[in-house]
Amino acid sequence: MPLAGHAHRALSEVCSRVLLSVSNHSSHSSVGELSGRLLFDDVPDRGPLGGILTAFSISTEPFLVVLAGDLPRIRAATLSRMVMRFESGVLLARDEQSGRVQPLCAVWSREASGQLEEYLESGHRSVLGFLDGVVTQVFDLPSEELININRPGDLEDVR
Repeated sequence: MPLAGHAHRALSEVCSRVLLSVSNHSSHSSVGELSGRLLFDDVPDRGPLGGILTAFSISTEPFLVVLAGDLPRIRAATLSRMVMRFESGVLLARDEQSGRVQPLCAVWSREASGQLEEYLESGHRSVLGFLDGVVTQVFDLPSEELININRPGDLEDVR
């Protein structure tokens, strides 16, 4: 299973529609059989925020569940609890031990998309920088669910 497949599986149990946001057409080799569900950024080179904005542009839902493809330990039950707890703005996963937030494991409100578009149009790209200007809530998760995979060998370490 490709790395993004873990995120796709968890999201599929919680969301009625799952798309994988990628920055360009050359990125699809890393998602294997999931390539039929790819969403390419409307405007290139905007990073993860560009993918979130593109997803809002095609979705009619009041919120998006955002999950980075390199977080294979997130459970569907956790995402479901996050959705139930979501109120407005952006609900961020937070490592209960370190206190660090993971903005790409979150629930984002449609209301934030207008601010997001303005932020990106002004030339900014920082996810955490954007979040400084919007209403956020946190949802504490065990550290093991927020293990981030940066190299192929890292995935073997968490299996």
